[in-house]
Amino acid sequence: MSGLKITFLGTGTSQGVPLINCDCAVCTSTDSRNKRLRTSITITNGDTFILIDTTPDMRQQLLRHPVPRIDAVLFTHAHADHIYGIDDLRRFNILQRKRIPVYGIKETLIKSNLGLLKVGDKVNLERSMKINDRLDGHLVQGHVDQTAVCTEVREAEGSWYYRFEYEPARDDYITVEKGSVSVNGVSLTVVNSKDKSFEVAIIPFTYEVTNFHQIKPGTVVNLEFDIIGKYIAKILHSQGLIPGK
Repeated sequence: MSGLKITFLGTGTSQGVPLINCDCAVCTSTDSRNKRLRTSITITNGDTFILIDTTPDMRQQLLRHPVPRIDAVLFTHAHADHIYGIDDLRRFNILQRKRIPVYGIKETLIKSNLGLLKVGDKVNLERSMKINDRLDGHLVQGHVDQTAVCTEVREAEGSWYYRFEYEPARDDYITVEKGSVSVNGVSLTVVNSKDKSFEVAIIPFTYEVTNFHQIKPGTVVNLEFDIIGKYIAKILHSQGLIPGK
C-alpha cells in the first residue's frame, strides 16, 4: 500500500464554497482555502484509479486534477451533490471502451434509481440557492427518500401529465393536493394525490430541459417528499396524535 495516494477534488459544502451571492466572511475571503468545490476524492494505488462520488463539479475537478482513467466509482450516499455529476463518466467510457464498475452503499442503491442508470442516461442538475433568498417554488434538499414507478403519461394540449405509483417506505412519505414533491430532483406541484400515487403536470419548458422527456410507463424515478410535511408528521407522531413513526 506504499503507493496509495488520496487527492481531495473538493472539500466544500453541498453547494461548494463560496456560496452564490453570499457576503459572509468565508465566502468573501481571498484565502484560496475558501475556494472549494463539492466533496469528492480520487484514490490512486499504482495503476488503479478509484473515484469517490461524482459531484456536479466533477468535470471541473478532473480538469484541475486529471487522471488517465477511472477503474471504479464508489458512491457514499444518495444526495444530489454526491451523484449528479455521473454524466461526466461518459468521457471515460469513451476513452476506456468498457464499462466502469459503480458501487454504492445499500441506502444509495435501495432508495434511488442509481443502480438502474446506464451510460448516456440523462440526469437533472440545478444550482442550490441560499435559504435566505426569496423563494419562488418549493423547498428541495436534494435527498432521495425512495423510488416510484411511472404508470401513465398522457398529453394534454401541449403539456403532459405523469402518474407515479409507490409503496410508502415510511408513514410520512405522502403527498397532498397542490403540495410539493420532487421527482428526479425536479420540484413539482402535486395533482390527483392518492395514498400510493400522484400525478404531476409538466409544461413544455420542463419537458425539454429535464429528463422528463425520457420518462415513460415503467421508468423508475427518485422521490423527495416535502420536508415541512415530514417535520409536521414527526411532531404529530411524537405526541401520539397519529399512528406510525
